[in-house]
Amino acid sequence: MCNKNRIKIKIPIQSFSSIITNSSSEIFCKVHGEDLGEIEYALNSIFNDCDTEADIRDYEYNEDYKEIKCKPYVQFDLGYHVPLDHDIVKVVIEHVLDKKIGKGNYTIEY
Repeated sequence: MCNKNRIKIKIPIQSFSSIITNSSSEIFCKVHGEDLGEIEYALNSIFNDCDTEADIRDYEYNEDYKEIKCKPYVQFDLGYHVPLDHDIVKVVIEHVLDKKIGKGNYTIEY
C-alpha cells in the first residue's frame, strides 16, 4: 500500500555541482563595488593557502533554486574546515579591502 501522508523536505544547496563534488564551503560574504576584478584579486590573496575562493558572479538563486540575473558582485566562499574564527575573518577581509580598494568604495553582505 502507498502511504499518502508523505513529507516533502527541501535541502538548500549552493549548486548541483556541490553535491557531485562534495563541496564543503559556504558563502561567507558578498562584496559590491566599482572594481570587482580588484576586489576579487584582493580577497583571493588573503587566505591563499586555505580552502577559500572569491569570484565574480552576476546571478543568484531564488527560493526554488533557479538562477536569476542580478547586479554583479564578488562572492567569497569559506571552507567549513578552515580553522579561523569568523569574526577574525571579517576583520581581515575589511582591513585588506580598506587598504587595497579604499574605505567606502565597497559594501559587504555577510
